[in-house]
Amino acid sequence: MNVEKFYGQLLGLKDGWAVESVEQNNSSETVTVKVGYRIEGSYKCPDCSKGAVYHDSREKTIRHSDTCEYKTYLIVKYPRVKCPLCGTVAIAPPFVAEDSRFTKAFERRIIQLCHSSSTQKAAKDLGLEWHVVERIKKRALKRGMARQRQRPGRTVKNITIDETSFQKYHNYSTIITDVDRGTVLAVLPERDSETLLQWFKTQHVADFSRLKSISLDMAPPYIKAVKDYFQNADKLICYDRFHVAQLFNRAVDTVRRRESADYKRGENPLAGTRFDWLRNSGKLDNRTARRKKFIELTKQPFKTAEAWRHKERASTLWDYRKGGVAKKAWRELLKGLSRSQLPELKKLRKTIGNHLAGILNAIKMRASNGIAEARNSCIQRIKRMACGFRDKARFGLEIIFQFGGLNMAF
Repeated sequence: MNVEKFYGQLLGLKDGWAVESVEQNNSSETVTVKVGYRIEGSYKCPDCSKGAVYHDSREKTIRHSDTCEYKTYLIVKYPRVKCPLCGTVAIAPPFVAEDSRFTKAFERRIIQLCHSSSTQKAAKDLGLEWHVVERIKKRALKRGMARQRQRPGRTVKNITIDETSFQKYHNYSTIITDVDRGTVLAVLPERDSETLLQWFKTQHVADFSRLKSISLDMAPPYIKAVKDYFQNADKLICYDRFHVAQLFNRAVDTVRRRESADYKRGENPLAGTRFDWLRNSGKLDNRTARRKKFIELTKQPFKTAEAWRHKERASTLWDYRKGGVAKKAWRELLKGLSRSQLPELKKLRKTIGNHLAGILNAIKMRASNGIAEARNSCIQRIKRMACGFRDKARFGLEIIFQFGGLNMAF
């Protein structure tokens, strides 16, 4: 097989397109492939498929995927034809991306690299400018979002609603995730109820007719938007274990800090024990010397120990399978919190009581915000790799590009 035929098969040339010559330059480490267009008979307009007359040809240099680490360029002769309806039109080769100076194979390579590294890193590896790679990503994202708009909304059964930080000073975006597919459905620029409610009313990417659960934290704006849109919101809302445990940990830590302030320096038995109180004893080896010493501390009449015992009790209530048994156990916990004289536990009792239905829903349906929290970690990693984003819309598009599950193929 000669080299011209090899490159012809590599590019998938047909319908009149053929490789005319191949040149290798060892000093510049490049391969130049000249591609021409020849057909027998009359030409056809590429837009309307009607008969056309040959007008002239124009050359254009196209970057292709590297060959044996040699940069490969295609010098393509575009024939231009005169159509009675469309005027003068160029016949574009099928292997070149539309409105691009790169082949489809090369753009696919760029998109693959951008899914595993930053735009700057991908550009450096391929010897391109970063804004060139950014334009290719935008075209791919445009193709994927266009396909998404054309197809009917996918049936979604479980979603999570969570926030992710865009910049400092409480600047957040809202992330809506399909739990079963692990893909991001939408990135909203704010975390208020009006923005989320408007998305529910106008979104087209998901079919919520068979929705079973909505996992979220206890942020009032999210709760309000869900209740305003879904008639059966009380059966859908789930407050997962992570956020409930966070409430108990905050209460324990607040009690510990307040109690520690009553001791003089050097006499505080609670000094250096902050994280011991926050760890879950049920998931630790309590036989180590340090842990044994801490367990003895929990038996002392400290206010922190009282709050800690309620936290440990709550951590065991997520293993119930039956809703009735779980409801009874949580009500017993609430009674214990109400009998406490600690203001932090009284406040916690009120919060848990107001959200008990959502907690029980999460236990019954085994719903969790774990997918959203894991996705949030990946989003923050991407933000660090990019050294931050100045534009919130650009930040949202990057999240959709990476985790939207879009079909961006040609």
